[in-house]
Formats: sequence, structure tokens, C-alpha cells
Amino acid sequence: MGSAVCGFMVGFIAASIFWILALSLLGSAGSDPESTPMPPTDEAVTTKTKLEAPPRPAAPSRELAPVSCVPQPCIPVPCAKETADVQGRKWLLWTEPGINFAIARLLGPDPSWERTDEASTADLLWVRHHSRFSYSKLKRGSYVNRLPEAAEITFITKGFFGERMRSVTIPTVQNLSVGVPNSILLYRKEECLAAVKTPDNPSQLWILKDTHQSQGVGIKVVNTLRDIDCDAANNPGKNGYGQIAQPYVSNPLLLEGHKSEVRYYWYLVAYKGAWRIWIWPELIVRRTSVPWSLENWQDRRAHITNMLQQKQHGFTGDPATLKWTETMLDEYLKKPGFCRKVILPQIKQFLRTLMEKGYADHAPQEHAFAQFALDILIEASLQHMWVLEIQKNPGMSFEGAKKRVLEGILTQPPAMLFESGRHSFERVL
Repeated sequence: MGSAVCGFMVGFIAASIFWILALSLLGSAGSDPESTPMPPTDEAVTTKTKLEAPPRPAAPSRELAPVSCVPQPCIPVPCAKETADVQGRKWLLWTEPGINFAIARLLGPDPSWERTDEASTADLLWVRHHSRFSYSKLKRGSYVNRLPEAAEITFITKGFFGERMRSVTIPTVQNLSVGVPNSILLYRKEECLAAVKTPDNPSQLWILKDTHQSQGVGIKVVNTLRDIDCDAANNPGKNGYGQIAQPYVSNPLLLEGHKSEVRYYWYLVAYKGAWRIWIWPELIVRRTSVPWSLENWQDRRAHITNMLQQKQHGFTGDPATLKWTETMLDEYLKKPGFCRKVILPQIKQFLRTLMEKGYADHAPQEHAFAQFALDILIEASLQHMWVLEIQKNPGMSFEGAKKRVLEGILTQPPAMLFESGRHSFERVL
């Protein structure tokens, strides 16, 4: 009898221990979301590298924390609440007839986008001429890649840009100051007449630019202003059109002996009655094909980094050799992270100041956004840089280092504009 009772007690205790352990394991697996291994995904990797995991609480709650929809421009993960209403829908793209835009070729394979022949039904319109559309006929919530013409001209016309930024000081944030070269507006008779009286200085070169041209068209390097024809430098038919003169920066950053400039791509977007600026955080480096020297100032291949000018004046090599990535620049300078940690924050500050001080009079136009590029020359000292000009709808040739960057710059704006998915743009304003 005693042995039977003893055996029963032993069995009862063993069974109790078994069930206690089993229930404990089941409770742990159900309450701790990190206990079940998940396959690595791009989003999981991005989140892990961007955010530190919070300390695990003693008693994990089974309820999910509410989703925050505060904009997080530096984290390319969409807000769940913002994207819930647009997942799975079809987006309509309309482009100006007769033009083979790169964005149309890149969005073509995307199943969430399709072409439409009706501009009034499109979500995104991509055009070259203002006459091809009317803001008043666009559907609510759509975007077109043009600012009102009057506003657009003041950005991209070099004379207006130089004049607006004359009295603007850009705060320095990373021990690398930035400014805009002083522009002599030669299309204004009084400034031109004063310029031609400037005494020659053997160590001072000048850059002459046509105010309304791009791709380096009309640019000249000269060693005197005395030969300028003030009548030819002015276009009396259009205000602000003609020529400007700027002092040539005589100590540019040289890469393997070649002059260099960097370019940032950015978007200006009208959003709920205010302007927003989004910048692509990775710069592109452009180099000249001929070694730089002040003595060969007449050789455009040594002084003008634009690829069209390089090709038109004798460069026949591989265009990819004249384009560097920002990683290549960091490595050449032996300054890891220099582009992202020093140059980029200062350029963001420049863009904020540009809109808040230089262009505060431009009211946002519903539906409008614009794609721009900043062309920047860094001095050899790495202590100052110059924003040379703003380019509207900059060249999109897929050469060398530009290819990977341009694909993102062209395919990710819809996600940024419509808050419909992941993108890598960083919000500036």
C-alpha cells in the first residue's frame, strides 16, 4: 500500500512539472515577437541598421504600439497609415507627346504604373513645355513637373539667381562654408559699362555665361573684361536675358590633377500650401578630361566639366572615366564619410536659406513640383565651396557613376510625392 501511494505521488509530481514547463514555453513563444526567427529582408535590415532596438520589457504586452505618422525623411520606410489607402492601386502617368522621357522608360516595367492619353486623369504629368497643360484642369492630388513659369525663370536664369543671392548669407554648419559667386549682370548697361573699366589682373580670370543656357553652352573663360560688347551682352526683348560675368575660382579641388565639381539632385514640391524640399543624399563628381592649369585657360577641356563641352572640344574617351561616386571622392581625400557628414549638411542649409531668404516671395502652386540640380565647386582647402548655378531638369545620361543614382532619382519621386512607398530622398524643408 505504501509503495503504491509513493509511486502515485512520484508520477503526479513528474506530470505537474511537465505541464508547468510546457505551458511556460508556450506562453514565452506567444508573447515575445522576437522569439520566432524571421527570414532577413531588406526592410528588416534597414530598420535594424537605422534604429536601436529598445530594451525588452519584463512582461511584454501582446498589444501593438500605435503607428506614428510623424515624417521621418532620413529613414526610407513608409508610414503604414499613410500608405494604407494607396497600396495596390494603379497610378497613371501622362507625358508630353513626342518626347521619350527617361522616367517613362523606367516606370514602364512597374506594374503599379500605366500610361494614359488624358492629362486630366493622370496622377503624374511629365512635360517640357508649360503650354502642354493647365494647372486648373489637373485632377485633385496630381503633380506636374513644372513650377509656374515666372517662378521657374527666377531659379534657372543665372542672372536672377545671382542677383537674388547677392545679399544672402548662408550659415556655416560643418566648418565648410558655402556661397554664390558675385555675378556682374552684363545685360544691365550700367553694370556692363562699369565692368569694362575693371583693370586687368594677370592672376584673375573671368567666366562669361549666357543667362538662359545650360550644358555649358555659351560659357567662356577670359582674362579681361575690357573686350565685352555691352550691346551684345544684353537681350532687350527679354528681361534678365543676356550675359553675366563671374570671377573664376582659381583654387579648385583637383582630383588626380583634374578640375572637379560635384552635383546634388533635389526636388521642390508644393505640399498643402507650403514648399517642401527633398534632396537625393548621394552626390556625383564630375572631372575635366585635361589636367588643370591657369596657364591653359583657353582649353575648355581643362576648365569646363560639362560632358557636352568635353565632347564638343575633343574628348573621345569613355565618359564614365570623368564621373566619380561620392565613395571614390571620400577615399581619394582619405576622409571617410566626408560627403555625407560635411558636404551634405551644408548643402541642406544652403537650400533652406535659398527658399527662406532668396525666394520667400514665391507662393506654392498646387500640383507643382520641379526637379533641380546644384552644381558646386569645392575649393582645394576643403574649407569653402561655391554654388555655381541651379539646373532645371538636368541632364539624365546614364554614364558611369550616374547610372545607379539616376535610376533612384527618377523612379522614387512618385513614392515621395504621393507617400506611397519606400524612397531614399531626405527632407530638407
